[in-house]
Amino acid sequence: METSYYISVAIKKYLDEHGMKSYKLAEASGCNKTAVNNWLYQRQMPSARALIQLADYMNVPMDYLLGRSENKSIIRSGSPEKF
Repeated sequence: METSYYISVAIKKYLDEHGMKSYKLAEASGCNKTAVNNWLYQRQMPSARALIQLADYMNVPMDYLLGRSENKSIIRSGSPEKF
């Protein structure tokens, strides 16, 4: 399946679980309202920046949004890793 499908499913699940409308998600996450609807209906792929905003707001890992993992938990370490 295409990545846009997994993003759409993740957003729909979040909206259902939180009793939220897409425009409220857009406002709260700092994303464009039209863009969020386009992601919901798989008409457009979010930019990397928008994916980060969405994942941060939804408190899920990027892998979950992209359909690479079913785990919605974020593991945070005490300090950021150095590259």
